[in-house]
Amino acid sequence: MTPETRQGEGRTDPRAAFYHAHHPKLVGYIQRRIGDQSEAEALAHETWIAFLRRFEHYQQTYNNPVGPLFVIARRKVADWYTAQDKTPELPGDDGLGERLAQITQDRPDAIGLATVRIDLTRAVARLTPRQREALLLRYVDGLDRQAVAELMGITVDGVKKLIGTAVQTLRTAQDLSAYPPHTPATGRTHKEVRK
Repeated sequence: MTPETRQGEGRTDPRAAFYHAHHPKLVGYIQRRIGDQSEAEALAHETWIAFLRRFEHYQQTYNNPVGPLFVIARRKVADWYTAQDKTPELPGDDGLGERLAQITQDRPDAIGLATVRIDLTRAVARLTPRQREALLLRYVDGLDRQAVAELMGITVDGVKKLIGTAVQTLRTAQDLSAYPPHTPATGRTHKEVRK
């Protein structure tokens, strides 16, 4: 699809806009799970075909149809592993340690970021697979809580609880005890920011 795809009298086709907004994240999501760029592009293509066939339904049924898109992608990845006669590897760090390190460092330098990443990777390894998956979908794949909930088959409150428990576990992890707690630059407390 191209951005020039038009519908009716000069309006942009919502399918094209949705595609352009979410295609890079979709390919990244698939590639992190199978490790091959060209295979990821092919599976993303199959995912889009399946998704766009029912685009109107998803748009009417969901506030944000990103969730169903990634559910289809997850199934395509599972089918790919079955066709390859391979077993998916257990979820590892998948960039989660580095992403969390970038979030926690105000001005990351190369050595500081590497140190934090190593320590975070050790701490992340102690999380449950569901906690790691929630953090990965939210902070590496960049999905909103609603999409994460739909993809994981839980409620938005369930996602908040998983992420909250994971963050609390990371805050109290022995590997991270040498780091001072992160405080917002504004000086406001966490509760003030949430209001």
